[in-house]
Amino acid sequence: MSDPQSGRKRQRTVSHTAKDNTSGSAAKLLVKRDDEFWFEDGNIVLIARDIEFRVFKGILAKHSPLFRDICRAHALHANQAEVSSYSAFAANSRISFKLVSGALAVARMSHKYQMHDMLALAVQHLKRAFPDTFHEQVEKPLCCIPSPSSGALAIGAVNLARLIDEPSLLPTALYACCALKSADLLKGLVHEDGSVEHLALEDLGRCLDACGRLAEKILVLATRIFELSVSKECAAQDTCREALEMMLSGVGQDSDMFADPDVLSPWMDA
Repeated sequence: MSDPQSGRKRQRTVSHTAKDNTSGSAAKLLVKRDDEFWFEDGNIVLIARDIEFRVFKGILAKHSPLFRDICRAHALHANQAEVSSYSAFAANSRISFKLVSGALAVARMSHKYQMHDMLALAVQHLKRAFPDTFHEQVEKPLCCIPSPSSGALAIGAVNLARLIDEPSLLPTALYACCALKSADLLKGLVHEDGSVEHLALEDLGRCLDACGRLAEKILVLATRIFELSVSKECAAQDTCREALEMMLSGVGQDSDMFADPDVLSPWMDA
């Protein structure tokens, strides 16, 4: 059996002149071939920023009518992650999304190029990662939970929800944005190719306002839990009152730990 990688080449830099279909201007670009999606027998070259993908036009056209009449070299308004994720999905429509980032990338490409079936599948996965009910939020599978280092993916989820008018993604996506540190929220979502995605100003202001309100609510809740009120049925009221006083003092001493906008995280994990 031949090596499945034999039809591909390692990433290399080449000189290529690409015509931007939207502006109609030709630009001389120094582009690199994608490591994974460069097939020697491919019949169409897609260019995303400075990365080239040589793939099969028939597979792309199967999912999107916009690819049926394009020329052999076509510049896309997309980043490398979007084209890579879409190419992998187009080659195998049964592919499962292992990462939230992959689902976001496929959803963005699907929306841009009218791939309705692929968009529906990507959104279905994203709804598992960003459910709109509390029960689904606490019960969602681990594969759908972004790691702390990838929490900024929530920024992409909010922007996608606005773009495709899918409000069901917004509650937990906006909440996840509120759980980010202010610096990370302002920094935005940095994609693999270096491009950066930010929240719209309205959503950014909404999240910054909510951070303070959520932190305040959880701190008030903590003080109410440990308030100095001992049950009349308690057999050791003095001992319990001292314990509650110590706990309440701990809330004040470690207020930064309790005043966290990520109100759904267990305190024991703090």
